[in-house]
Amino acid sequence: MKKLTSILTAILFLSGIVYGQGTVIDTTFYSQSLDTTRFVKIYLPEGYNPNDVIRYPVIYYLHGFLSNQNSKPFIIDSVSALIGNGTIKPVIFVKSDGRAKPLQSWDLKGSMYTNSELNGRFEDYIVYDLVDFIDTNYKTIASRDKRCIMGLSMGGGGAMTLALKHPDIYKGLASHSGRLEFNSINDLIPYVLAQSGGSPPYQYSPDNGFPSQLLFSLASAFSPNLANPPYLVDFILDSSGNKVDSVWAKWLLHNPPKFANALPPDTNLAIYFDCGEQDELLLFPYNVNFADSLDKLGLSYKFLPFQGGHSDKFYSRLPISLTFLDLVINVTATSISVEKFEKQVNVPQSIILHQNYPNPFNAQTMIEYQLPQAGHVRLVIHNLLGQKINTLIDRTLQAGLYRAVWDGKDSAGRIVPSGVYFYRLKVNHFSMTKKMLLLQ
Repeated sequence: MKKLTSILTAILFLSGIVYGQGTVIDTTFYSQSLDTTRFVKIYLPEGYNPNDVIRYPVIYYLHGFLSNQNSKPFIIDSVSALIGNGTIKPVIFVKSDGRAKPLQSWDLKGSMYTNSELNGRFEDYIVYDLVDFIDTNYKTIASRDKRCIMGLSMGGGGAMTLALKHPDIYKGLASHSGRLEFNSINDLIPYVLAQSGGSPPYQYSPDNGFPSQLLFSLASAFSPNLANPPYLVDFILDSSGNKVDSVWAKWLLHNPPKFANALPPDTNLAIYFDCGEQDELLLFPYNVNFADSLDKLGLSYKFLPFQGGHSDKFYSRLPISLTFLDLVINVTATSISVEKFEKQVNVPQSIILHQNYPNPFNAQTMIEYQLPQAGHVRLVIHNLLGQKINTLIDRTLQAGLYRAVWDGKDSAGRIVPSGVYFYRLKVNHFSMTKKMLLLQ
């Protein structure tokens, strides 16, 4: 009983995980727009006190396709580290759950953060319900000038679209690898046709593979049809493999350049986006096209291409976009100093030790850490008494993002008992320790 009590106490403590420079809260709230309870992960910076007069800006993060609010756990670690080393000022950071509810016939996977008769009113959920929940329950500066939105992939497209449609809600946005121009769909069509029989008449199904699943999810957001079973959408392709003009017209109503064109000329919306030149979803040329669209409209923006794929460099892009958004919500001028931004993003990144995932865990857990430069690295597991249990890494590594897996065993290969453990990262003269909970 005493052992069980200790474990339960640790679980309760970890429900609000304390980071080096803040606390993470996992909670739920009721969304009136979706008529359901949604998950949300909230980072509160070091020094946050619900009884204090100090209030904070807020950055909202939208996850990608096939993900949820728990994905990419290193994001909050990066926010915390950037605050800790003074690169950005303290901010509340919110990761929302943008998954659509599965249907009996298929799993929708992604909402595209759009109001849809099939998926639900996800745009209203993010823009109104979530913002109202955070502003009502946390010490925020409830002002458009202190609120930004960002995202990756599906979330990158969502952040761009929602900010362009609601510049009265958000002052700035950051889109990573987003689908910012819908003609990018054309490059997916050959893959969908190959998955759907290879020749007419094509048999389309979200179960055919990832490209097909993606197009069906886009259809659930942009062309739902509850009178068209079994998938309840109007699909973008006909049985001969040609785009259906009437469906394509519905999709174009959600095309980001349309919303950029509708921005009032005096809107001081700060826009950042980036995309890898080797993006596996073939989005790079369409990000370039989107930049051309903004040029024609005379809108200011910051577009930073880079060498990399769809999400493999995301961890190294985060300090750049977060620095941009920090300037957006903390400068008094109506526009951002590009020189100041570019100077700040060149500051070397800190060593970052991410929270292990999953946590609590059984069987194994992953530990990620980031090195801004080469160094001798030791990653050691300790118990509550400070005794060394296992050494996962002890060698010189180059700059980059690394992952180590601990299987809940000591250095002799014996399974260790359930309980709280610590993992300590030492790089040259730097060290950092975090806590985790093992449930065997």
